[in-house]
Amino acid sequence: MVSIFRASDQSQSGQQSQGSQETVIDEVFDYLDCRYLTALEAIWRLFQYNIHYSHPTVERLPIDLPFENNIVFRDSQPLSEIASNPASRRTKLTAWFDLNASDPAAKLLTYPEPTAGDLYYERMLLNSVCGATSFDELQTVNGVMYQTYKEACNAVGMLDDNSEWLHTMQEATASASCDQLRTMFVDILLYSDVADAKELWESCWSYMGDDIIQNMRSAHCNDQLTINTDSLKDYILHKLGDILFLRGYSLQYVNLPTPVLNRPTGFANRLLTEQYSYNIADLRMQVPHLLYGLNTEQKTVLDDVVQSVHSRHSELFFVYGHGGTGKTFVWQAITAVLRSEGRVVLTVASSASIANSYLWSSCRLLKLNVNMRLLIYNGRLSDRAAIAEFADWLLSVGDGSALAIPLYNSNEADWIRIPDRFLVDHGDDKQQAIIAAVYADLHANFHNDDYLRVRAIVTPKNDAENSLNDAILTHIPGEQFDYLSHDTVQGADNISEDLQTMYPTDILNSITTGSLPCHKLSLKVGVPVKLLRNMDQSKGLCNGTRLVITRLGVRIMHARIITGSGSGTTVQIPRIVFLHEDERLPFIFMLYLNFYWF
Repeated sequence: MVSIFRASDQSQSGQQSQGSQETVIDEVFDYLDCRYLTALEAIWRLFQYNIHYSHPTVERLPIDLPFENNIVFRDSQPLSEIASNPASRRTKLTAWFDLNASDPAAKLLTYPEPTAGDLYYERMLLNSVCGATSFDELQTVNGVMYQTYKEACNAVGMLDDNSEWLHTMQEATASASCDQLRTMFVDILLYSDVADAKELWESCWSYMGDDIIQNMRSAHCNDQLTINTDSLKDYILHKLGDILFLRGYSLQYVNLPTPVLNRPTGFANRLLTEQYSYNIADLRMQVPHLLYGLNTEQKTVLDDVVQSVHSRHSELFFVYGHGGTGKTFVWQAITAVLRSEGRVVLTVASSASIANSYLWSSCRLLKLNVNMRLLIYNGRLSDRAAIAEFADWLLSVGDGSALAIPLYNSNEADWIRIPDRFLVDHGDDKQQAIIAAVYADLHANFHNDDYLRVRAIVTPKNDAENSLNDAILTHIPGEQFDYLSHDTVQGADNISEDLQTMYPTDILNSITTGSLPCHKLSLKVGVPVKLLRNMDQSKGLCNGTRLVITRLGVRIMHARIITGSGSGTTVQIPRIVFLHEDERLPFIFMLYLNFYWF
């Protein structure tokens, strides 16, 4: 929509006697509006230019329930004739259904229009469902036709309902072990919005204890051994407490009951139990292979740290190196060497800056400069040299040593020209050129973890990233699943009605930020994805972990980790909640990732 004049210029003039002592209020005079036409507006109108216009034409599409649409008729027409006339039942919405049945392109569009009442839930479905051909199809979810649009919305997961988490656990029982079910239960409590944790516990505890019974039967060589309900609940709570403890939480934090039975004495110190559970014999076999893979710089770091431990001389080390210099590999080698000697190594992560700490002056700085990615590259020498050249140039940009030039009549040299040899020859289609350069022969290699692990496209904005993701998805065979988020406002019951009116569901769905996924997430089996938050560091599920989709369920996504310490492990991820605070919004935005497809 283009508007030439947003408002007319207005002026008002008048003359008032100075000698009068009595004040006369003339309401007509006070509210008199006079137009003042400038030369610009006069010329525009004389030449008959458009004052306002839109292209393409925007038309409001109404929503109606079956047989409840508005009908225009003459007073003289009989009601029987009006009711039997097929044209009386045709609306813009039914015409949209007919178009979806005949035009494949129309199936890619939705039919949004705000409204109220039961129409509100119909509108929620129309905002999300593409290609519906009838009212019945609109009310059908996963092969089940629901009686009302509200029930259909609830089945999709668009409405807040505590039964959502119970359905998630029930779905997981078909493919997950008891240990995985307990982990998922903790994930739901920590990262989802559960209204009553104790009620959910009472509904789900029986799914999480079969392995406990089996282990006790094996330990006592008695296949008929049974455990009473209260004792089994306590064993499960202890298991859940162990998982929560590793993540820095407790049963009390998530509002679960406290076990009545005490934990066996031998398991009192869970941190030490975890550390001493490593297989020292296996670690001693791994150490030579790890040491063989170290370069000279990395070997120096390892020797200095291990020597400090052996000499009982406490030191604080800071290892500095750019990406690709093998810092993570050094940590793995150091921990393996020390644990193979029976020592306790506690690995922790912090987002703080050591350079701003008072301990910085006591740090011993060790540097890594060799790019390990080039050393392990098995391609041609010319390719290796090109990669090394690009790596050096990238580092020069980061440390400010790259050549800068002035542009656009500026006296300051603050522009860096990218050498042509580092650019992709895009031709007519820039997007496909980038995809072809990064994901060469994707169709034949999308199932190869090593191929996917070392490839990624980084974009400055999410819009470009989403466009690239959609384009890459078309290159991967298989059925596409579209998952939708349920967006709401934190504490929605306590905010004003005016605020809820200003931010309806479709407006919340349109909010995009750099820290939140989009409202619609399209996936296929075999597609690589990246985790956006820390979930379980002990299993390698951290912010930035890359995974490959192995199975797409109704409320659960199954994926295989391909990076980090948990590489090769298959995990189940339920629907989780993202919170976002923005000073431009008068509320805290909540996004529930719904694993449901249309």
